[in-house]
Amino acid sequence: MSRLDRFLLSEEWCLAWPNCVQVAKMRGLSDHCPLVLSANEEDWGPRPSRMIKCWKDIPGYKFLYKISGVLFGLKVGGGEEEQLSEAELVELHGVTSDIHSFSRLHTSICWQQSRSRWLKEGDANSKYFHSVLANRRRGNAISSIQEGGVTLEGVNPIRQVVVSHFASHFKAVNVDRPGIYNLVFQRLSLVESRSLTLPFSTAEVKVVCGIVIAIRVQFHRNGKLTKCLNSTFIALIPKIDSPQQLNDFRPISLVGCLYKILAKVLANRLRLVMGSVISKSQTAFVKDRQILDGILIANEAYDSVDWGYLDDIMGRMAFPTLWRKWIKECIAAEGLHVLMEAVVERKSANVRALRAVLVLFESMSGIKINFNKSMLVGVNIPESWLCEAASSLCCRVGKIPFLYLGLPIGGDLRRLGFWEPLLARLKNRLSGWKSRFLSFGGRLTLLKSVLTSLPVYALSFFKAPSSTISSIESLLIKFFWGGGEDSRKTSWINWKTICLRKEYGGLGVRQLKEFNLALLGKWCWRMLVDREGLWFRVLTARYGVERGRLRVGGRRGSSWWREIVNIRDGGGGLGGGWFREHVLKKVGDGSDTFFWTDPWEEGIPLCERFGRLFDMEENKSVSVAEMFALGWGEGGEALIFQIGLWQPDPGIGYTVRDTYQLLTSQDTITLDAAEDLIWHSQVPLKVSVLVWRLLQDRLPTKSNLVARGILSLEAHHCVSGCGTVESTQHLFLSCSMFGSLWSLVSSWIGSSLVEAQTLSDHFVQFTSSAGGSRARRSFMQLVLLACVWVVWSERNHRLFRGSTNSLITCWTRSRSHLIGG
Repeated sequence: MSRLDRFLLSEEWCLAWPNCVQVAKMRGLSDHCPLVLSANEEDWGPRPSRMIKCWKDIPGYKFLYKISGVLFGLKVGGGEEEQLSEAELVELHGVTSDIHSFSRLHTSICWQQSRSRWLKEGDANSKYFHSVLANRRRGNAISSIQEGGVTLEGVNPIRQVVVSHFASHFKAVNVDRPGIYNLVFQRLSLVESRSLTLPFSTAEVKVVCGIVIAIRVQFHRNGKLTKCLNSTFIALIPKIDSPQQLNDFRPISLVGCLYKILAKVLANRLRLVMGSVISKSQTAFVKDRQILDGILIANEAYDSVDWGYLDDIMGRMAFPTLWRKWIKECIAAEGLHVLMEAVVERKSANVRALRAVLVLFESMSGIKINFNKSMLVGVNIPESWLCEAASSLCCRVGKIPFLYLGLPIGGDLRRLGFWEPLLARLKNRLSGWKSRFLSFGGRLTLLKSVLTSLPVYALSFFKAPSSTISSIESLLIKFFWGGGEDSRKTSWINWKTICLRKEYGGLGVRQLKEFNLALLGKWCWRMLVDREGLWFRVLTARYGVERGRLRVGGRRGSSWWREIVNIRDGGGGLGGGWFREHVLKKVGDGSDTFFWTDPWEEGIPLCERFGRLFDMEENKSVSVAEMFALGWGEGGEALIFQIGLWQPDPGIGYTVRDTYQLLTSQDTITLDAAEDLIWHSQVPLKVSVLVWRLLQDRLPTKSNLVARGILSLEAHHCVSGCGTVESTQHLFLSCSMFGSLWSLVSSWIGSSLVEAQTLSDHFVQFTSSAGGSRARRSFMQLVLLACVWVVWSERNHRLFRGSTNSLITCWTRSRSHLIGG
């Protein structure tokens, strides 16, 4: 479709007509597509009631939703999206607290309907929420669908074809399936089997509700669920942009909260015994196993499974009859998802055998393998044979590197091209977040959300090179300061300062390099405490073990393994052996512990305590057991079982969070006392960021703009018209207009006027001027932050909008922030 074949709509128009949808018709003989712009909302009938989170803030709510009339009223309230009318505003004007409460409820509704979860701690920008909500509704609209080569429009035709399509899709096919009688499965013990069908306890549900208790008793007794509890709504999620057919949508089941409670209770019970019956090759979704282990070894995953097959499997594994009845009741209308992958050997006979196994598996389980999405990857195998094998299996031929469980396998992680998919995901995500809608508080929240979601999975397995870290940080810097992918605004504070923890004067954005090392250090730790996993046995088979630790491997080691060994043995940057320095080994028989280099005695390696003796030692890799055999330990205490202890917290062991804190800790930073006044739980994040920049003199005042060459020297006068150079010191303290605000504040509070020479001293003296109690200081901190925000807002209004408010108006706004929250 040409770039000309579209409507250009303003933001205001879209907010006024949020249901507008643009549809492009078939082109025909013309060079352009006929366009239809519809602004009417189709009536798709009643929708399922959903819980709006703000309802719980309404006094007396509790369980009144049981009354149908109240439920209907809540549904109507949940659908309201218009701003309050003038009459309502006049009526509520005298009750400031009520205005704030209703405004908070309204923002919560918009926030939940817009799905902007990453703004939980960011801005409450109603315009932004409405924009996101309108865009989401337009993207979810289904105005037409193609079925059998025919385009259907209208509510009833689309509804009928959707119901028909998915009814046939989810319908079970009754066929004779081969049995599993001669197969051997791991079985539950008698104790484990009985634990699954014990009576439900209140502690398991954790909900004091008569309805829930009655349902769980009934379900435990007869294994039956009320029909409404097991009914599901099918939501259609587009797989691609502009979906045309039903196959372009992914169906998602929406179940009720009571069903989720019962499913959670059953899942918690099953979790305790899963390890007894699940193969060691399954590395995900089982306690003490990690999905990243599957990057090293072959693993299984799950699709729509035939109930009879699943019931037979549970029977062979000694699951009790009542438990199997419960599971059947819960998933009779549900489905599990399985994806099978296999390693294909070179011989054609093995390919045919694999094909036969997969066909037999489909016949037994009812799971259909999607060969169109599968691929066959060969290592040191001729291309011709690989193509022939892939043709026999009806799948594609893959090449190294390829994606497995979301991560690339076989590539060179030192090259920037290896990280391009991750960078592309970051760019796509950041491009959807329009920084002009957000304050610095919102941007800061989004940055933290990005750093804790998108890159973490890759950084948990691969060590990112410095060039990749720099590329990611460049994207984040541009976004934080309001720029785009191709444009960059002034960076007022360097990125290292922003990434410092709050106790060190920063904003607490994670430092990627240190966080990457903390994540990779978890592998080194698991090598000490988790030696029964299949992943460790694979590494042992490839590299071998020497004195209880995996060998380096030399050139035959993968790039991933070399980086892990580098961290384990004292590399990885940040001063070298940070991991080794914080691991304390308790010794078993001594065969796995190096006498000189391991910190097994008082936490310090003997090579550091007795450097002269270590230099004289010929066998520097001698073990503790060998030294004892030579008579060194005669008369000493008996050696104990070997285990790794993480010195920062021996009770818990290694955690990524604590290790990151360790790697980013600093001993030399001395903070100003005013730094503690920036953050307050009742203050919006954008205000705290403003004050943080103010204390560092990094606000775009005219004097700072002149110093950076952005503004001419002639234009540096204060916006108040006092004729003085506009600096942060002048604007917030000594200006005849804005500086006088502090006199009104002191008079209102009844405290003496603070006269300080610097902003830092003024902040500290002001917060302690009204008394020394903790509550009083907290209130004075709120007053201080509110006044700073109002002064800066008024300055910007005068500069960019040409509007001027009096000092009294500014003081009234400051008080309204305090009273209204």
